[in-house]
Amino acid sequence: MRSSALLSLVGVLILVACTSADVRRYDNSADAAGAGDGDAPEVSTGKEQAPRDSRLRRPGSDCPLTEAELAGFIEELMSVIADRDYEAWYEHLHDSYIEYFSQPEVLEEISEEAVLARRNVDLRSLEDYFQHVVVPSRAGKELASIDFVAPHKVKARTQSGGQEAVLFHLELSEGDWKISRF
Repeated sequence: MRSSALLSLVGVLILVACTSADVRRYDNSADAAGAGDGDAPEVSTGKEQAPRDSRLRRPGSDCPLTEAELAGFIEELMSVIADRDYEAWYEHLHDSYIEYFSQPEVLEEISEEAVLARRNVDLRSLEDYFQHVVVPSRAGKELASIDFVAPHKVKARTQSGGQEAVLFHLELSEGDWKISRF
């Protein structure tokens, strides 16, 4: 009898801790969104099969982060892109993403891709990359699914031309979800 009362008390404590956890970053009523992993959405071949889970863990907690909460955060990121808000987008970038897409040789290579070359776009900065690659490639896209790759990594997907395409990769970094390039 004593053990069932103890289990009930533990359950109540976990419930209280979870409901009082900071979920501001994952508020699914928020209306903003981040950027993709850079280039036009990556088309899925359907060959990679990421393990799906209906929830993740909040950092430093046993409280579940639901797919709906993560979808709200992704919608927040999508709104940032739609608003062409470079500063807000930049705040959601993982350090490795910033480092990679700021490299002059990477920007030059992307500038040579057909879509940008036809428009004579010469990318010289991460902000150019955001304005000429991220914004147009994510315009009008909607979140179709979330693939949980690992407890701290997810792929946000959309439907494009009848196929699934990756909108962006997100990685949990220092307690925040960041746009990454894993």
